[in-house]
Amino acid sequence: MIKSVNCTSFKIERLQTDNGAEFKNTFLSTFLEGCGNIHETSIPYEHHQNGNIEWMDCSISEISQTMLIASCLPKELWPYAFCHAAWIFNRTMHGNDTIAPYEVIAKNKPSLLLLCVFGSKGYLYDHLFQKDLSEKAIFGYHLGEAPHSKGWLFWIPDRKKVLKGASVKFDKNCFIQRIPASTSSLSLIQASSIFDGSMILAIEKQDKLVSSVNVSHDPIHVTPINYREALASAEANEWNIAIEEELTSIN
Repeated sequence: MIKSVNCTSFKIERLQTDNGAEFKNTFLSTFLEGCGNIHETSIPYEHHQNGNIEWMDCSISEISQTMLIASCLPKELWPYAFCHAAWIFNRTMHGNDTIAPYEVIAKNKPSLLLLCVFGSKGYLYDHLFQKDLSEKAIFGYHLGEAPHSKGWLFWIPDRKKVLKGASVKFDKNCFIQRIPASTSSLSLIQASSIFDGSMILAIEKQDKLVSSVNVSHDPIHVTPINYREALASAEANEWNIAIEEELTSIN
C-alpha cells in the first residue's frame, strides 16, 4: 500500500477485504488508522461482495496452474508460476477494458521485452565459476521476471537453486519436455530455500499473533476474527462447512 501511494498519484481511502486472520488483526488495524484509511470487510459467505478480487485470484490461479502443468516443472515451484501469472495478468487487457491494469496505475504502456514462456530452457552466464576450462554458462528453466530488476529468474536443476541474471541465451529451438524425475524432485526443505517466502512467513506470523489473543466477548462483534474464535462460536458447524468448501475449491 505504501509503495502504491509513493509510486503513483492514487490515494487509498478504503480497503475492503474478507474476514481472514491476515486482515483482521491489530497490526493491520493500527496501520490503516495511522494512514487514515477505512477498513471494510465482506459478510461471511457473501463472496460477491469481494467479486473483483475473487475473480482476479481465480484467474491468476488458473493461469499459473496451466503454466506449471505445461512446463513439466516440479509443483514446488508454484509460487514462481503464480508470480509470473500475476505479471502477465497486470499487463493484459480484460473484458471491455482498452488498457491493461499496469497502464492504469503507471500511466504508460508496459514493456514486454522481458516476457518469455514459463519453463523455457536457456543458459545463464555463470559469474561464479570462471576457470580456464570450465563451462561459461549453466543450464536452467525460466521462472519469470526478476522482481525490481531487468533480468530473469532461472531454476538450475543441478544445483537445486533459483538464480537471477540478465546474461541469458534462450534455446528457442527446444520445446518444453518433461524433465527426468531424478532432477525434478524437490523436498519441502529445498523448496523453502528456493522460494523467498518472506510475505507468506509474515502472514503466518500475524496469524499466530492473532490466534494467541484471547477470544473477544464484545457483544457488538459478531464475526469471528480467526479460526479459533470461529470454532468457539455458536455457528461453529456453519464455519466448518464454509472452510471445507473453500479448501475443496482450492484443491
